[in-house]
Amino acid sequence: MADGLSIRKPAARLGITVDKAFRWRHKFLGFLNGQKPSALSGVVEADETFFPVSYKDQKKGLPRTAKKRAGKTKDGAGAEKTAVVVAVQRGTQVKFDHVLPNATAVALTDAPQPVMGSDAILSTDGNAAYRTVAKELGVKAGYFISAYHGKGGYGTWHVQSVNRYDAHLKGWMARFKGVATKYLANYLGWRRLLDRFKDNLTPQQFLFHALRPSYQ
Repeated sequence: MADGLSIRKPAARLGITVDKAFRWRHKFLGFLNGQKPSALSGVVEADETFFPVSYKDQKKGLPRTAKKRAGKTKDGAGAEKTAVVVAVQRGTQVKFDHVLPNATAVALTDAPQPVMGSDAILSTDGNAAYRTVAKELGVKAGYFISAYHGKGGYGTWHVQSVNRYDAHLKGWMARFKGVATKYLANYLGWRRLLDRFKDNLTPQQFLFHALRPSYQ
């Protein structure tokens, strides 16, 4: 897990079944999923990213007919998407993310409320929902509109850091060839930990931080 390997490689390395490796993986990831920053401060870039809804390996209780392997939904395409809000404390390795029930202003407000410090300054794109978010959270905010200012933003107001993180996150997750939506939050927690150590995490460090009661 410190190496970010897909499930079959560690199972083979350890001489255990894939099912057992999978169960152990999610025991640890369940711990990481609950660890979020205690307070975001300074300039905080926020944006949504989207993952295809996936019922991978789910045999029962499917809300629709299972798709054939050739019919995989391209990331970010199609009607079935899972929204994730990602916030990056600019200039640091501190990240926050949360799987949303939808991308409405209410959901975008509820997710970061426990971790948004009163001195935070929200930097976003032109999504008007974030103006409601800033107002409800009682924090200062600024934004840019890509149609007028360009995708690079407008001075202080940009989301370049969070967009870089999103791109890295999706590139890293591609190795798993699809992540079931019900486990998506677990993988987000895994990526946050690896990112804090810039992918130079040892097995001992992984175990130590996975078992910590809070994000530090």
